[in-house]
Amino acid sequence: QPLVIRTNNTERVRILSTGEVGIGTATPGALLDVAGDVILGAGAGDQLTINAGTVTAPNLPGGLPTDDLLVIDPNDQVRRIAPGALVGTYAWLLTGNAITGGEFLGTTNLQPLVIRTNDWERLRVTETGVVRVQNQEAGAALTQLEVLPSANGAGATQVIIQAGVSQGATNLLEWRDERGNILGAIDQSGFVGIGAGALPVRAVLHVFSGGAQRAAIFEGGTVGIGTNLPQINSTLHIYDATPVTGATQVIIQAGVSQSVAPTNLLEWWDNGGAVLGVIDNLGRVGIGTATPGAALEVNNTNPGDPGVRITSSGPAGNPLALEITDGGGGVKVSYGTVQVLNNAAMIPAQFTAVVVVSDNNGTDDVITLPPNAVDGQILYVRYVVDIEAGATDNAVFQNVQTDENHYTTFRSAHLTFVYMGGQWRLMSVVE
Repeated sequence: QPLVIRTNNTERVRILSTGEVGIGTATPGALLDVAGDVILGAGAGDQLTINAGTVTAPNLPGGLPTDDLLVIDPNDQVRRIAPGALVGTYAWLLTGNAITGGEFLGTTNLQPLVIRTNDWERLRVTETGVVRVQNQEAGAALTQLEVLPSANGAGATQVIIQAGVSQGATNLLEWRDERGNILGAIDQSGFVGIGAGALPVRAVLHVFSGGAQRAAIFEGGTVGIGTNLPQINSTLHIYDATPVTGATQVIIQAGVSQSVAPTNLLEWWDNGGAVLGVIDNLGRVGIGTATPGAALEVNNTNPGDPGVRITSSGPAGNPLALEITDGGGGVKVSYGTVQVLNNAAMIPAQFTAVVVVSDNNGTDDVITLPPNAVDGQILYVRYVVDIEAGATDNAVFQNVQTDENHYTTFRSAHLTFVYMGGQWRLMSVVE
């Protein structure tokens, strides 16, 4: 039977035979069941009040109960703590964490770290340390990795791939097709291969196609196109070495606006940057000039050299060194005038046709032909004496192949010489 305690004939407490105690209730549902307000504690500062479902604890740490959590600290003291401060100790907050240096984002067992957006995997760091960027969203056509300049576009961008101490034969960077075949690579020495993964060690850049090397830039700056064995002393070597069917072609095509601000198709300079020759926008060739005014213009700036030398070493059936066909126009030769002074004159090597003017002093004039001639060179000379003024000068041409190893005119004359076998020879003379 239960034990009932009454005052003023009213039931106050009931203890059931099963041990439950009810205060203000005849049917306790717990070991202690109080139907009404409860005050626990000896003094106002230590009281815990339960009134209509509201708990009042004046002695607890201050704060807003709706924002804070109650925790028991290591000293067994009850205190309030903000949820962010509690969670941030054990998790990464959406607004970021203030860390002390020992924290990390990752796994501590043999499992990968996966990053998702919109519930689709975008990046995975495998348990072995491989970083894999892959857009796994259904229907996604692109996986894109962007490295953008700093300062919201106003800064600079730098990507660094540093070789390890044990890099060995492992490429620093590779790019592959959809089947995993290597399309190109940067090897451990920094050499670049396009179209192949294995790189010959001499080349800085190799370009492959169809399993064969098509072009390469070598360490000394030599560029080989169509050959992987360019002449090392050259800058550019173009050669199609394909067996039997190989051929070489270099095309320089003018742009649509090539003539708007006339731009030469090709220029070659000396080591000081001065133009040695050009092919202009009209296809005219200038040698020694940057502004050719003819299909071919040669400006010889080396006085000791011939302006143009044509050496014929072709087959006997085609012995012509130079041929100007019908309609090709005439030939303008280098022409000049030489004045005899003190009975002597030397004809410069650059002249092909020359007028030699006597000093008309009654003494023969000694004329010296160019000493630096080449076999086959032709020289036309017109020697002029003022006969009407009574001058009696003659011209004595030295080192000319005749019976006396020189030739003397009688007054004015037209002479044609040819240089053969290291000697000037007289071809014709009209006096």
